Amino acid sequence: VMGVYRAIAAEVPLILAHTKKKLTMPVLAIGGDHSMGLGPLEQFKLLATTVQGGIVKDCGHWVAEEQGVTLLSDLEAFLA
Repeated sequence: VMGVYRAIAAEVPLILAHTKKKLTMPVLAIGGDHSMGLGPLEQFKLLATTVQGGIVKDCGHWVAEEQGVTLLSDLEAFLA
């Protein structure tokens, strides 16, 4: 599992090269209140021009597994 995080560090130059231009499509960024919180929303604001999102209550890192119904509701609203 830790190899994933080591690989990310090795890819930083490539990642930075691809983040010079912001995404123009709408982005949904959600974090669990027991984990990332507003982190995904704030991070994607740096990478995209139109970002929506927030915090899912009673949720850790794995939003889809822990609060799937809430995530589905948020996705339906986002895609509408």
